[in-house]
Amino acid sequence: MEISMSDVAANDELLPLDNVKAFLSLYESTLTTEQTALLNSMIVSARQICEEYCMRSFVEKTFTIFFETSELDDGKITLPFYPHVSIASVTRFYRDGTNDDINRNTGYYRTGEQEFTLDFVISNATFTETEPVGYKVVYVAGYGSNTQTLPTPLKEAMLKLIADWWGKRDDYQPMLDMRTKRILDKYKSNDWV
Repeated sequence: MEISMSDVAANDELLPLDNVKAFLSLYESTLTTEQTALLNSMIVSARQICEEYCMRSFVEKTFTIFFETSELDDGKITLPFYPHVSIASVTRFYRDGTNDDINRNTGYYRTGEQEFTLDFVISNATFTETEPVGYKVVYVAGYGSNTQTLPTPLKEAMLKLIADWWGKRDDYQPMLDMRTKRILDKYKSNDWV
């Protein structure tokens, strides 16, 4: 299985720099250019590390997942990194090297509102050149582009993490601590670990 995603631009981060500076009681005149760059880096790292730990997308991003037919569980797969917003395309690949786009309710069925499971229509035919060997799914997942849609505990976990890192900025290591993990645990998906 292979997963790729488009990440967000720095100015589209869920935690704007000004909000983080206010949380840390920092003022513009006290920050050097290097400190501002470090704080921006911490904001991105906090989101990415928390997303990876929870297997969720905190901001809307486009994901592309490739998987082989053998990786399906009884013809089904639950997409990682929810909440899922929409499916842009599903492509089926055949043993003979050809492929085609398939549609919902004919090539696959989708269940779930925020955590999509795809149930593929697979024939029970014996081995042939036109037997599907893999799929590519392009989909959008994430809470949205602002902190209003992100659950408050997730936002607070990122702010606390940044505050811890900022307090140790001379020896900054972008890692989750146990306190942050406890906050994130109730949002963690174990489907893809």
